[in-house]
Amino acid sequence: EIVRVDGELKFTREHSTEMRVETILTTEGSSFDAGSVDDPIPSDVEIDIVFRDTPIDMNADPEMLSHGMVAFGEVDIQGAAKESHLVIKEDVPAGATSMAVEGDLSNWQPGDTILVVGTGYLGEDANGVLMTEDETREIVRVEGDTIYFDQPLDYDHERPTTQEADIYVGNLSRNVTFSSENPEGTRGHVMLHNNTPNAEDGSINDVRYAAFEELGRTDKTIPISDTNPEGRYPLHLHMVGTDADAHTSNLIGNAVSGGPGWGIVQHESRAMVNDNIVFDITGGGIVSEWGNETGAWINNLVSSITGYAAENKNGDGNQGAAYENQSRIIIQQDNIAANSKLGWNFSGQEAFPEDDPDRAPNDGIHRKMFEREQLQFDPNPFDVAVDHEEGAITDFEGNEVIASTEAFRVFHRQFGDDS
Repeated sequence: EIVRVDGELKFTREHSTEMRVETILTTEGSSFDAGSVDDPIPSDVEIDIVFRDTPIDMNADPEMLSHGMVAFGEVDIQGAAKESHLVIKEDVPAGATSMAVEGDLSNWQPGDTILVVGTGYLGEDANGVLMTEDETREIVRVEGDTIYFDQPLDYDHERPTTQEADIYVGNLSRNVTFSSENPEGTRGHVMLHNNTPNAEDGSINDVRYAAFEELGRTDKTIPISDTNPEGRYPLHLHMVGTDADAHTSNLIGNAVSGGPGWGIVQHESRAMVNDNIVFDITGGGIVSEWGNETGAWINNLVSSITGYAAENKNGDGNQGAAYENQSRIIIQQDNIAANSKLGWNFSGQEAFPEDDPDRAPNDGIHRKMFEREQLQFDPNPFDVAVDHEEGAITDFEGNEVIASTEAFRVFHRQFGDDS
């Protein structure tokens, strides 16, 4: 079952809609509208897009691109606005069934799934997989500044006694949802290719206040292969432009939960990745994949990025980093990394053929990744090309790490000996 969009597919705002489909394919020049900035899906209306659990026909689709949403046209997705995470006012003991919070609860509703962020470090199991005190519960009612939920908490959720720090609760529910029919079967994925700007605001992909549940097929705990291809992630900007004048994609206020590889992936793109919540991913939470990505990651909460089983590690972004960075120049402010093997990983892995014409000009050492005006500081004005390892980490401030094995890791610049 394929829904191909050559014109406009627009979901009604008048009543709830469920679509069960194997593949949604949108072509260049088309429009997919599941809410927009000017006309969002109202909070009392739900859109559920479920990717069916049927076998992929390897003869017709040897790259396994189907069974998901693959969009070459304009994409607008906008659910009802909702705070992705809020600060818990007081320590919450084990056994509690309510908590008072600071901030806007107007769109937190009965039936929503909340994530009470763990604050105690449990260490790793025998396979090197991080164990966490993260707990999910269902809201039963909201009264004033207090959330009441369905089951008592198993753990204490407490501020550290040695410093000032907040503790958090997140909301994993949205009224626009993309999900897999069977997470143990054929999982869906969302891949956005469009690079034609919207006439209204100049953005090229706009995804706001949507949930992506149990999506993603790329498994970072095993080697990449024909049957485990790269690029099949829950929410993926795929090569939509990084030039100095590139247009921006917006991934704002979304909830991504459950996945064997990466959560939100920014690949050769300029993007604002702000106010999202990412939970329960094995490999990496929010990822800049190639190294030339630009834009900003601001006010995101990423938790339970648990890493690989020790015998299966393949060294390819599977180490359990909440924020996995190939690019050093994405602005990163006021983000939270919790209950993950790594908070921030600045990797900078250089691997390219010397004669690759798509990465020219090469000077024998570097491939060109950036124009010089894209960097805050020019690492070497006499170098032929500026690659992703040479730039300084840019505008990294206000970020927090909670209950994780390692807070911040930055690799040396393998080929950048001048800065």
